Amino acid sequence: IQNSHLQHDLAKSDAEREVMKGIAQGLETVILIPTAAIGPYDFQPSLMGQALLALYNRKLPSLVDGGFDWGDVRDIARAAIAAMERGKSGERYVISGVWKTVKDLAYLVEEATGASPPKFTSPQWLAKMGMPFAKAMSRITHTPLLYTYETLEVLVRCNRNISSLKARRQLGFYPRPLSETLKDTFEWYKNSGVIV
Repeated sequence: IQNSHLQHDLAKSDAEREVMKGIAQGLETVILIPTAAIGPYDFQPSLMGQALLALYNRKLPSLVDGGFDWGDVRDIARAAIAAMERGKSGERYVISGVWKTVKDLAYLVEEATGASPPKFTSPQWLAKMGMPFAKAMSRITHTPLLYTYETLEVLVRCNRNISSLKARRQLGFYPRPLSETLKDTFEWYKNSGVIV
């Protein structure tokens, strides 16, 4: 899983470089750069969806220090449609939501569901020390590894001031509140029978 995150990021970077080459040769296209997508209709569920379900089911022993910019997948999809209709060819649009700590996110999950979050928030150094044990437990229990060394680094280094101003001005992009996203996500999980 650790390598798959890195491979995913490298593949996205390589793909963007290829698109930029196409733009230089006259290809009509726009590039969207969304932050972490969460929301309803998460059929698999995604790694982030599994983390939300683990919070709901009280299966996380602790939270982790750090945060990220979380965006609603529906807002990202709307931005993609708007980019096709109104985006300027060759432009890159950052599609961001709101930066929140993992602890903030956990408390928003509690507001949406009533599921109280873990009391302890692990500092990064402790989370990294525990990574070999987490990997072993993931293998033994056949459950996903929700944190990797890479994701822990991202949670510490994520820019708190990611701006989607260009997308707002040119595409009419306005993200909804994260509380609404989480409420709708868990409502969808209930209606889909993922949780009871």
